[in-house]
Amino acid sequence: MTNLNLKNKTFFGFWAITLLLSFFVSTIFALPSDNFKKLYISSDTASINRTTGISIYTGNVDITRGTTHILSDKLTTYSDKHDNIQRAIATGSNDKLASYQTLTAKDKPIMIARAITITYFPQKHYVILDGNASVTQGINSITSPHLEYDLQKQILVTQSKPSSKKRTTIIIQPNELSTGNSKD
Repeated sequence: MTNLNLKNKTFFGFWAITLLLSFFVSTIFALPSDNFKKLYISSDTASINRTTGISIYTGNVDITRGTTHILSDKLTTYSDKHDNIQRAIATGSNDKLASYQTLTAKDKPIMIARAITITYFPQKHYVILDGNASVTQGINSITSPHLEYDLQKQILVTQSKPSSKKRTTIIIQPNELSTGNSKD
C-alpha cells in the first residue's frame, strides 16, 4: 500500500511538472488551441527534482505541442513550492542556437525566435533572447545581440554592448509585400 502511494505521488508530481512545462511551451505566443494538444518532450536525459523545484532536460531537447516547437541543447525550469514555473531557460550555442517556433494566428506566418539563450518568466510574461538573438515572422525580422520583450505591455527593448560591432536590425515590409498584394 505504501509503494502504491509513493508511485502515485511520483506520477502526480511528474504530471504536475509536465503540465507546468506545457504552460511554458504554449503561453509565450502560440495559438490558444495549442493548450489542448498533447505535449511531447524528448531529450537525452531528464532530471526532475520536486524538492528543489529544478528540472533539467539535456541533449537534443525537443518539445512539441500543437504548432509550438522548442529545440535546445538544454532546458532548465525553476518552480516554486506550488509547482509554478518561475523561470525557464532554453540554451543552445553559437553553432546551434536554441529556437522557439509557433503559429501566432491562423492567418499569419510561423514566428521563429532564436538565440544562444531564451529565458522566459511566465509569471511576468517576459522573454529574454540573449546572444545572436533573432525573431522572424514571414518577411519581417529583428536581429540583435540581446532582445527583451514584455508580452503584456508589448514593449520590445534591444541592447548591444558598446564594444560589440553588432547592432539591432529591424526589417518591416510594407503591408502590400507581406500579404503578397504588391502593385509593382
